[in-house]
Amino acid sequence: MPAFVRHITRMATAILILSIAASTACLARADADSEDEITYPFSFWDLKEGAKFGRYYDMQARISAESAGEPERILANGVRWRLLVDEKTGMRMPHITWMPNQQSMVAANRFLEMAHGAAIAEGDVFNRMWVHENTARALRGLPPYLPLRLQSDIELTYASSAFVSYIDLGHEETSEKHFSWRGGVRVFDIKRGSSYEFGLCPARYGYNGHGERFTIPINSTPPFAVCDDAAFDALDAVVKRWASAAIPAKEHDHQPVDGCNRAAHQLARWGLPAWYYLTPVGLAFVLDDAWPVGRPTNCRLSAGDPVVIPYRALRRFIRHGPLGDELLKLD
Repeated sequence: MPAFVRHITRMATAILILSIAASTACLARADADSEDEITYPFSFWDLKEGAKFGRYYDMQARISAESAGEPERILANGVRWRLLVDEKTGMRMPHITWMPNQQSMVAANRFLEMAHGAAIAEGDVFNRMWVHENTARALRGLPPYLPLRLQSDIELTYASSAFVSYIDLGHEETSEKHFSWRGGVRVFDIKRGSSYEFGLCPARYGYNGHGERFTIPINSTPPFAVCDDAAFDALDAVVKRWASAAIPAKEHDHQPVDGCNRAAHQLARWGLPAWYYLTPVGLAFVLDDAWPVGRPTNCRLSAGDPVVIPYRALRRFIRHGPLGDELLKLD
């Protein structure tokens, strides 16, 4: 290729890079109002704030036809659901297909659509970043790089007429083989129309895209508040005891390489920290380093990997409130 052609090609590529970089600053607005501009962070705390993500979902989501053919999954209380997949970004989100209270199901699914809209917006920014990155790689004569997908595990884990919770974990690969963990566990209070990040010690502060701290509005009463050393140590002992009991007898002396009980082995020995999430039969614990590597591909969150502790065994750690009282009635 003549030198001047290479120069023109590089100039055109550089212009493309600049245009892509500018486009990643924010995404399309859900309507004409500037307050609907979709920017980082891709989270919301109530239905009013989440409405812009709902509109983004309505405008941008292209749900794969294969999603309808996915087998339904069933929670322990009979609630049925399946994953919906956005064709453009690959971002997934649960959708409830049946629960006893139809009005609650409609409200829960609209919340999940808002959450899916936020996930699709996150996927759009991620994909644009990698178009930019691969264009820069091409300038250096490097082949394009295919990053790991943002989501590794996403499941509906709890659903009742009053509350819905899902887990969305994964990693964000910002350059070749360099990634950070992403995601978390969210609870939606159907009656209050509010949402919060589930935690054993609820976070009261967060940081926006400019690094500024803000107060997280928690309008519901989170069911746990394990916020001091004594409470943490007590919970750690409970986790170790139940993890040890969850190890099959034939595996007590050794851990099978391809088994799904790595969480039980590790938690029994080391205890917390771990990821945890609500289920209809107890609080589930899985390893906090289980994504995206180190776990057999046949192990799913609801199929043998977690250590599930009944809520009655956690009674001393559960606070009274709408969700806490509901959990204690499950046993």
